[in-house]
Amino acid sequence: MQYGYNQSKLFNINCQIAPLLDAIHDGCYKDMHKFMKKREEFFNKEIAALKKKEQTLLKKLEKLDPPKDQQKEEQKTAAPAKGSKRDSSPKKGAKE
Repeated sequence: MQYGYNQSKLFNINCQIAPLLDAIHDGCYKDMHKFMKKREEFFNKEIAALKKKEQTLLKKLEKLDPPKDQQKEEQKTAAPAKGSKRDSSPKKGAKE
């Protein structure tokens, strides 16, 4: 009998149905469940590692390029200083 991904086992079919089904359940389904658990643990570890890597990369990115909200705030605080220089210079069309 083949089951799962490239898994197979031999069973003696010269018996009643109940013992055969018990043997199939014990031999195949429990193995599949065990392999699925191992695979799930592997994927959970991979996901956790990728999340940690993502966090470190996001921190590096924030150092290199601050978020747009911070850039706007910096521009707002820098804009009045620039504006005061423009106000003190003579305007076009104004009579001297």
